[in-house]
Amino acid sequence: MWSGYTEKKFLTHDKPDMKKINPLVLTMSDNSYRTVGDYAGKDRGREET
Repeated sequence: MWSGYTEKKFLTHDKPDMKKINPLVLTMSDNSYRTVGDYAGKDRGREET
């Protein structure tokens, strides 16, 4: 569970619009950065063990 705050420009029909917000998310399963629906790059901060 998480909560967040945003500006009205990131809402569509009074709900958060993830395409407008365009978050950058680190997926821990493969240490990759992703945007909504797209691969954004590999995490270079951790070495594979």
